[in-house]
Amino acid sequence: MAKLEKLKGLAPHIAIANIYGPTETNIITYHWVQDEDLLRDSIPLGKVVDDTEIIVVNDDANKICDVNEIGELWCREEP
Repeated sequence: MAKLEKLKGLAPHIAIANIYGPTETNIITYHWVQDEDLLRDSIPLGKVVDDTEIIVVNDDANKICDVNEIGELWCREEP
């Protein structure tokens, strides 16, 4: 977080986004970083991009996790 705080301090008027995807060129989630995010231990993955479905499955990959349950992130294009 220290590097992000420094960047926000050097360029306070730019928008910073946390983007996530399984590869460098495949973005599936985004979160526009806000000042209050700097108080967190981590930045949220954010919202899912259009035409993408994300599910979280348990370690055995046989059950979709409940909200706030830890698991493995699976993504796919929506049919």
